[in-house]
Amino acid sequence: MIEFSSALKIVMDHVPKYDKKETVDINDCINRVLAFDISADRPAPPFNRVAMDGYACRKNDIGNELKIVEIVPAGKTAEKFINPGECSKVMTGCPLPDGAEMVFMIEVAVEKNGLVTCTDPEIAKKHENYSKTGEDAKKGDIVIRKGKVIEPRHIPAIATNGYSKLVVMKRPVVGIIATGDELVEPFETPLPHQIRNSNSYQLSAQVIRAGGVPKYYGIVKDDPEKTEKIVKTAKSECDIILMSGGVSAGDFDFVADSLVKAGFQIIFDSVAVKPGKPTTFAVSDEVICFGMPGNPVSTFVIFEIIVRPFIMKMMNADHKPAHVEMILQNGLKRKRVERKEYVPVKILDSRTVFKPEYHGSGHLTSLADADGIIVIEKGEHEIASGSKVEVLII
Repeated sequence: MIEFSSALKIVMDHVPKYDKKETVDINDCINRVLAFDISADRPAPPFNRVAMDGYACRKNDIGNELKIVEIVPAGKTAEKFINPGECSKVMTGCPLPDGAEMVFMIEVAVEKNGLVTCTDPEIAKKHENYSKTGEDAKKGDIVIRKGKVIEPRHIPAIATNGYSKLVVMKRPVVGIIATGDELVEPFETPLPHQIRNSNSYQLSAQVIRAGGVPKYYGIVKDDPEKTEKIVKTAKSECDIILMSGGVSAGDFDFVADSLVKAGFQIIFDSVAVKPGKPTTFAVSDEVICFGMPGNPVSTFVIFEIIVRPFIMKMMNADHKPAHVEMILQNGLKRKRVERKEYVPVKILDSRTVFKPEYHGSGHLTSLADADGIIVIEKGEHEIASGSKVEVLII
């Protein structure tokens, strides 16, 4: 059994070189990893842009009665130069007329018979109310760096710089295999000694969220030949293989032997972490395989703390898991402290989390009510009520 930090380092050191790319439409780029830098194709804003409806004038004219020489809507360029004693009525988004140095708001203006006066010169002088050319970005500036996982907040910068097509990293294909005679599919009615397969569908969802493409191979029974055969098939079709169940030390746990026969080398098969102790990591020349315990909380946690970072690094993604420091409302204790432990928690408000009832790695409903997981370090017996904890948002 190796320490979790060592296991994670080994896994991350084995991330293969992966440079597969493809071009997608801007409408299909969400959650994809950007494969090149997005640069500004012109200054942003491209002109001195009026920030609000008002009157463009010279600063020294604030407080004076000004002649309105023109009305400039958004999408139009002013035709008149602003001389002393003059102003233009301007709308949000239009270019600042030449000669003008500021805009005072309609709310502090009195207009009559083609003339206007600012009623609050002191407030008006504090704000120019326009954005200067290139204030946000100069032409050629990198506005989004490659490796960024594209989110809705990135779309304005992408679109405004003329990128309707984007080069992104191809999604790695991730094979998912469930093992166990006791498993049936969700659409089947289980016998008293059987359970429905939840891990494969949970893993599929996690793979999609991590940016991969899940490829489900179904349930393989506890048979070494069948296990070896399906592993070989997945190996020929996938970049990564995820297996749940069959990695413990029972008489019917055949995954490790099947991996070796399928051409994999077992790097480690036990990690000092709870849940997830019998996690297996195996490598071949072409494909990586993660063998995870069959209990659903174990599978979920191991994916989030080991597999997801691996997938993200494989795609050269700038991945920083969301951790938030919060207060644990109710404390927790444990008797065995030889392993680092991850525990599901529920967020109560912006500062506080609560540990719901949790019976261990088989308690899958605890995940349904959780918003994050916290860690209890090796050797730590207790986290007292009111303690600060770091929450990994899930």
